[in-house]
Amino acid sequence: MNVPPAVENSKPARPPTAFAAAQERIAELTGISLPREANGERKRTPRPEIQINNRSLDEVVADAWTAVAHANKPPALYRRAREWVRLDVDDEGPWLEPMDETAALALLAEVATWVRVNDRDSVHVSPPRDVARVMVRLPSKKLPPIEGIVTTPVFDAAGKLVLEPGYHPGASLWHHVRAGFHVGPIPEKPSPEEVSTAVRLFTDDLLVDFPFDAASDRAHALAAFLLPFVRRMIRGATPIHLVEAPTPGTGKSMLGDLVAIVATGRGCEPTTISRDEEETRKKITSLLVRGQAVLLLDNIREGIDSAQLAAALTTEQWSDRLLGQTKMLVLPNRATWIATANNPQLSLEIARRCVRIRLDPKTDRPWMRATFKHSPIRD
Repeated sequence: MNVPPAVENSKPARPPTAFAAAQERIAELTGISLPREANGERKRTPRPEIQINNRSLDEVVADAWTAVAHANKPPALYRRAREWVRLDVDDEGPWLEPMDETAALALLAEVATWVRVNDRDSVHVSPPRDVARVMVRLPSKKLPPIEGIVTTPVFDAAGKLVLEPGYHPGASLWHHVRAGFHVGPIPEKPSPEEVSTAVRLFTDDLLVDFPFDAASDRAHALAAFLLPFVRRMIRGATPIHLVEAPTPGTGKSMLGDLVAIVATGRGCEPTTISRDEEETRKKITSLLVRGQAVLLLDNIREGIDSAQLAAALTTEQWSDRLLGQTKMLVLPNRATWIATANNPQLSLEIARRCVRIRLDPKTDRPWMRATFKHSPIRD
């Protein structure tokens, strides 16, 4: 009996698993209506049947990708550069998780019925491991492309504002709108008065308590706040914003954290780097894998002289291997980079890639200051 590949099977789909549950959460966040049964459960659609024997590997892989694309509605599976990733959501929000062989096997078992055909009948089997391995290594262009996740409205490369929740194909972005977050009317062409009001929000509120050494330092800080919203309009790499001061307690880390709060709605997770170049490379890779909008290298104590960091600041894509894996990752590098340090010594290649923001409170105990307009500013 010859079973044609990728033929619709009349058997119902299996009970929802991790993939289906992720789609349920995505539909809830974006307001998409999924097909439902009369009892309210998600309507089960027939799965394609894929024959694994007496066929070439590329034929089986092609059918597998067709099955994945058919099931990927609403999309929870994406292609990030050369990597296959899945979008998942929990109470903290969405994140992108690289697909490995085990996850791919579980997904393939969910989206298709796999059979081995003999002279008398067909036998149900598990998805072949070599099929999953090829799919993880070589993601299909049938997967929608994604660059990352944003949690506030941003401009795409064409200058269009990404405002609605969910996936935006033109921008290759997923916009997650947190519960309770509301954006008021946004004028197409802001008036001079509206621009002045927006500038005063920064200069008279957000930045008013920071002891900038010069007007240029305040201007550079304002640029750091604006960069996450227009980053995709800029072709090429952008420099790191270095917040420096003569002494601890001046508000360097707080300034970096505020950039993240304004850009994402929450503070960033600070990290640091050492003089070990191998460790710095691994750290950069782990940060970019997570796709955060703002990366804060905090309290760098030994100066900044890193060829790995300099390389990251001059490329739009970062290539590396994850620890314990042989697969090469190619990651988009669209983050806003911020570093903090006290009187840092910079190598020439780092100094050329810095926008410096110097804070100087003109006191030897800046942490004792008490005359703030906003305290605490994070609230």
